[in-house]
Amino acid sequence: MNPTISLAPSGNILVTIPSVLAEGRSHSVEIPNTLAGLSLLKKILVERSRDPIPRIGARSAPVAADIAKFLEDQAHSAAMQTREKFGGIELEL
Repeated sequence: MNPTISLAPSGNILVTIPSVLAEGRSHSVEIPNTLAGLSLLKKILVERSRDPIPRIGARSAPVAADIAKFLEDQAHSAAMQTREKFGGIELEL
């Protein structure tokens, strides 16, 4: 079954992922309505197309902690790229 994508009351993207093992059951995660969030949503959908039996906590059916970790990694990666691009800037106060 495919996930359902809707807008959460918070303005984030709400992804409801149905269980493949327990009919009628599902879990939902909120993904920020940002470029990083849309990138993550695409990754989830690609993984679901590859995974015949997505299980909760897998890349194809992430939980909130997985979402937070991905976003943290994205922010860290962006910060490192900025640092590499502009070099270390030190200020003396």
